[in-house]
Order: sequence, then structure tokens, then C-alpha cells
Amino acid sequence: QTQCSNARTKMGYSADYEDDVAICNYFEEMLCGGHFHTVDAVVNATDEKPGTHPIKFHEPVVPTAPKLPYNKLTEDPKLENPAWDRQATINALEDAITALEYTEKIETNLAEIALQTLKDECDAMPDAIGLFPNPLKIACEELHATIKFAQSTTETIFAVTKNALNSALSAENKAKPSYDVLVHGNLIATAKYVQY
Repeated sequence: QTQCSNARTKMGYSADYEDDVAICNYFEEMLCGGHFHTVDAVVNATDEKPGTHPIKFHEPVVPTAPKLPYNKLTEDPKLENPAWDRQATINALEDAITALEYTEKIETNLAEIALQTLKDECDAMPDAIGLFPNPLKIACEELHATIKFAQSTTETIFAVTKNALNSALSAENKAKPSYDVLVHGNLIATAKYVQY
């Protein structure tokens, strides 16, 4: 018993661990590792033989499961689903917000590229032709200002729309039942399936 307890402890288990099969399996897995190849060389260098005394094994006693009482129901249970069916609305709002954010990123990137390209073109034009201001440069700068204003307006529209969608989503989520209620709904559905 002492040897078994020591062996269990050395293998990293508690001294009174009941499942010796698991410990043996773990030990056999370790035998294939490089650590034991080194140990084998040391052990084989001596004439010392391991002990051959019989091993005592005490099978653990598993208690008999008690008989559980069976109480038949006196009437059929009334099963009702929780009154909430707005998950599709929440999903649609979340999808709309995601699509809007994606569109906003694309619009912002394209507008910035267009504005920078136009600005480079405007900067490359001469300020004047002879004694007169360059009308092409003036038109180019006005176009740049118009596009910049349009981009700012578009960003405002995106922000207002996103706020409206987020407000609607928040309102829907407040009406959403708790996790416990949703789990209760799943249990009811399962009970109906089992009952019928």
C-alpha cells in the first residue's frame, strides 16, 4: 500500500487516487518520451533487478444507486412560449448598421482619393495666365470645395442614419427577454417535443 501511494505521488497524483488504470496509462505514455531513454541507460548499467513481490489491489467500493421515487403527474402541464418574437427585427437592424458602416468607409476612402487627386491637379496649375487669374485653376478650386462640402454633408447623413438605427436597436434590445427567459423558452420547446 505504501509503495502504491508513493508511486501515485511521484506520478503527480494524490496518494489515495482510486483510478490506478489512468495512472498506468499516463506512465506508459511517458515511457515513449526521451526522458526514459536516458534512465534506461543508467538502469541497464547495473545488475539491480526490480522487486517481484505480488502487488495488492483493493477494488474501490461503489455505492449502490438509491431508488428514486416516481410521482406521476395528476394533470398535463401547461406549456407556453414566452411572448417575444422580435429577433428578426434585431437581426435586420444589426445588418443595416453593418452595411451602412461598410458603405461609409468606402465613400470616405473614395472621397479622400478624389479630393487629394483634384487638389494635386489644382496645385499643378499656374495661378495666372499673363496678367489675369487662371480661370481653370479657379474652377478647379471651386470644384474641390464643392466636393468637400458634399463629403461633409454625406458624413452627416451617415451619422444621423446610424444614430437612428442604433436607437431603434437599443429600443428592441430593451424589450428582449433575459437569457434565463430564452433558456426557459428552449426548455418549453423541448418539453413539448418530448410530451407529444
